[in-house]
Amino acid sequence: MARLKAKYEIDLNEGKFHINRPITEDLTFKIKIDDFDVELCLNPEKSMLHGGAVVAGEQYWPTSKIRITVGRDENITPPTPKLVNGHRDFSGLQPYYNERRPVYQNAALEAVNRAILFFKYKLHNPNLSTLSRSDVRNPAWSVEGGEEFSPTLELDSFLYNHNLGFGIEHLSCQFDSDLTDALQKRIHPELSEELLSDAQSAVFQDNLRRAVLEMAIACETAVKQTFFAKTTLSGAAYEYLEEKQKVEVTVMDLIHSVAKRAFGRSFKEEHASHYKNIDSLFRCRNKVAHRGELIYRDDSGVHIVDKDTLEVWGVSVLILLEWFKANAPA
Repeated sequence: MARLKAKYEIDLNEGKFHINRPITEDLTFKIKIDDFDVELCLNPEKSMLHGGAVVAGEQYWPTSKIRITVGRDENITPPTPKLVNGHRDFSGLQPYYNERRPVYQNAALEAVNRAILFFKYKLHNPNLSTLSRSDVRNPAWSVEGGEEFSPTLELDSFLYNHNLGFGIEHLSCQFDSDLTDALQKRIHPELSEELLSDAQSAVFQDNLRRAVLEMAIACETAVKQTFFAKTTLSGAAYEYLEEKQKVEVTVMDLIHSVAKRAFGRSFKEEHASHYKNIDSLFRCRNKVAHRGELIYRDDSGVHIVDKDTLEVWGVSVLILLEWFKANAPA
């Protein structure tokens, strides 16, 4: 019997996890996946993390490098490397590790993707995509009480602006239990959450017209699915009438007068400024869809839309979605 561990150093590619914790704090989360004990460390090389910001005594920093250690008991102990010309030869160990590599790799891949889904959809960190098997490979193997053999890892340094806007949250201690839950059970985002995340990434990639369209669709999807779920009679009736072009109701009507009638609360009355931002978003959506222009018109005139505007609107969309989750009857 041997306690075998595989340690993976993983790069998140273009995305980053944004953290609001002391860099020196041990950010290791322990979970079970099948028969594996899994440890996910968000700051494996504390001394090599650079470019964070200190604001009001709190540290904010990003990381794109994480470590995942996967371990379980194996009935067969791995062979000992031979000495060849005074050096250890590990080539004879390859069959043992190659046989076990896929299941250890699967556990590590599942753990990192659960974390990515949490940071992407719950903390709204941009540019994150789930990884594939090719991103999780070449582990450092070790047996409990013995040495490990592994490649070294170098971390890049970078400048960092902690005030990213667009509803981005950094992992502070208040989110620890939520992250642990997300690691224990994979998050299944709503379609509206996926669309909003795509819109957010489009903003950071300066693709502002696509961001406007996806942000508006995210709103429409979330609101209409709340009122007109397919499993209800009202949902089936609405879908039929909509297909026959015999009904037309706007998102702005739904979040104000219809919501007031349906469950006694109005987003417009409770969040007037955010309601106005949502209205401006849909006015701009129409201009983008019909003329490809990043403008909108209201009572005060014509307005040009830029990245700063979209970051403000993105916060309003998040508040709208949370408002529906909190107030709409189940």
